Amino acid sequence: MTPCCTISGGASWPQAITVADTLWLLGRDRDAQGEIIPGARVQASYNLIERGLAFREGITQLPEYLKLRREIREIFPRL
Repeated sequence: MTPCCTISGGASWPQAITVADTLWLLGRDRDAQGEIIPGARVQASYNLIERGLAFREGITQLPEYLKLRREIREIFPRL
């Protein structure tokens, strides 16, 4: 499965959900003291096909879409 979009943190990141079959959230790891470790890696992966969100008309009106947006918004500050 190849993702068609990555979320970069820009203002339009929710739109990636509407066209992707997979989302990867990239972020930084932290050491035991909470300091950022250089570099980034995949912190979370979302299979939108399994969630029934890929290739759907009117996806932005679905409760599942809104739930995923909230979930990502909660995680994003820690990436």
